[in-house]
Amino acid sequence: MRTKKDLRHYLRQWKDRFPLAGIVLRKGQWFIGRAQSGEYEEAIQWRRKRNPQPQECYFNSQHFCSDCRVSRHFEGYLFIKGTPIEHAWAVMDDSKVVDHTIEALERKAEIDKSIPIETMTPLYYGVEVRRSFIMQQIVENGAGRPLAERYYAVKTKRPVHRRQAF
Repeated sequence: MRTKKDLRHYLRQWKDRFPLAGIVLRKGQWFIGRAQSGEYEEAIQWRRKRNPQPQECYFNSQHFCSDCRVSRHFEGYLFIKGTPIEHAWAVMDDSKVVDHTIEALERKAEIDKSIPIETMTPLYYGVEVRRSFIMQQIVENGAGRPLAERYYAVKTKRPVHRRQAF
């Protein structure tokens, strides 16, 4: 599974169980590939100050986008190892993805060779969550939680659905 068509098919199967899948299908934007954070002075400075960690995509992206006005926060899906995973990332003003979480994992893998790294061009499909909403949620609830479902529920005045356990 590596194409837009494959990812859309996967999300259609899960949209009734996972509200984010339906939101992304209706409003999502595609991003193919990613830039390195080292290509942006703001991202370099932020990375030195915050030291983003692997497996903290929501926390990393929310804080980066709160601190760096030339970026926007997205939540949705990343195709990695042939499987879509829920993920969060930043998109810079030039519409390129900067993914501090994947970069942190790559840095960790340089030290620990047992960590497998995806080498194919990443495929991202997600929705933007506005900075003002992120800031409000950080103040009220802290950072690091997925926000897209809550953001689009507030925006459309629909209730937030709780995820069901398998």
